[in-house]
Amino acid sequence: TLGLRLLGADAQWTFLLIGLLIIAAVAVDQWIRKVAA
Repeated sequence: TLGLRLLGADAQWTFLLIGLLIIAAVAVDQWIRKVAA
């Protein structure tokens, strides 16, 4: 988060980015499970 603050991103963008990362991680996990099945 420190790097994001240095880039000028405020807390709102930080929360948005974290949310997108979580959604991406879940999507990748579901895809891996589907491929491995």
